Amino acid sequence: MASRYTIILLATIILSASAITTHLQKNEQFCVYKDFEAGSKFSGSYVVSGETETHITVKIFDPSLRLFHEINKERDSSWEKPIEQTGEYKICFRSTDKKDKYVSFDLQSDNDKNQFAATAENLDNMSDEVRKAYKLLERVFRNQHYQHTREETHRKNI
Repeated sequence: MASRYTIILLATIILSASAITTHLQKNEQFCVYKDFEAGSKFSGSYVVSGETETHITVKIFDPSLRLFHEINKERDSSWEKPIEQTGEYKICFRSTDKKDKYVSFDLQSDNDKNQFAATAENLDNMSDEVRKAYKLLERVFRNQHYQHTREETHRKNI
């Protein structure tokens, strides 16, 4: 029973860690695309790290490539917007100076919440995989312990 809770906890951690980090070089633009359904809410957030953290522009375009939302010169920001048009939205991060920076961002739709719902079958499969991984890690630990003991024994004999 405890292993099932462990698997659920691991799945939750893995699925909640959905942020993406990218490196932007001088005056570079990085774009991602995400599908949304009309009537849903689009939420997102980002944070910039580097020498000139506020030299960034974020532009979000709707499926017709009209500007949907824009953020200028903010080190970090978040938003929640209602989606009126179904389709693929384009989200672009642009460095506006000659300094490298890193941008970490997370994009979500309220329709994404049930996308990764785990079933009992998924948990059983995951439980088997975790058990296999545990056995392999245990073998690595035993081998490392053996090598360490062997090395210590040889050092004493020399």
